[in-house]
Amino acid sequence: MKENLKKILIFFKIKNFVGRLYFLIKTNGLIEGLYHFLILDLIKYLSNLIYDSYWGISTTKIIEVEDLDIKGEQKKHSTRYQATSLKHLKLSLDYLLKDDKITYDFFLDIGCGMGRPCFFASKYYPRISKFVGVDISDKMISIANKNLKSFRNKKNFPKNNIKFINQDALDFKFEDNRSYLIFLFNPFSDIYVRKFFSQNMSHIKKNKSKIIFVNQSENGIFEKYFNLIFNNSKKALRIYE
Repeated sequence: MKENLKKILIFFKIKNFVGRLYFLIKTNGLIEGLYHFLILDLIKYLSNLIYDSYWGISTTKIIEVEDLDIKGEQKKHSTRYQATSLKHLKLSLDYLLKDDKITYDFFLDIGCGMGRPCFFASKYYPRISKFVGVDISDKMISIANKNLKSFRNKKNFPKNNIKFINQDALDFKFEDNRSYLIFLFNPFSDIYVRKFFSQNMSHIKKNKSKIIFVNQSENGIFEKYFNLIFNNSKKALRIYE
């Protein structure tokens, strides 16, 4: 029954809206949840469209897993593409870079989709040297690279400042002795998240990297290995080190 309902919602392209409404009501109560969904989410959506229009990019469209070029076991652990809100990005990066002396070698977006986090971070946070997006979908990386051409024309960024890689996140190799801001917006299943961080834990700890994780249900993925340094449960935003 549950799977049939899910298929119906996906068919009518309203699964993400129903899930969002359920989360907001569960987190904030009926009245506040409806207000957030009908008013605040609309404002957020319009601000994201304006942002895309200004920079000549396209990152707002939601794409279900069924419409991505992912197959087999990797598809099983994938989630739909949905762009991160600008508020999540600003809130997390403001917190981590409030100290003027703090710098990072890389901003790494795991499951980058169309590239919005890399574009936003590169514009407003120059104390990060390079920006890398990784996604298993060739379709998403093609869109991200198309966006990158438009973004560079607007901003005239250095050629190698932003890079998008078509790769399984489990195959990504961290550079030695480099600090990372690792960003994840619900990119894949808990199983894949655990695998990614368990195999890269020593590098992250050694180089004092940070993890920005946006997810409605975190399920204790990081508790065993990392320290929680920031938590905004209403925005489903957590930061670890």
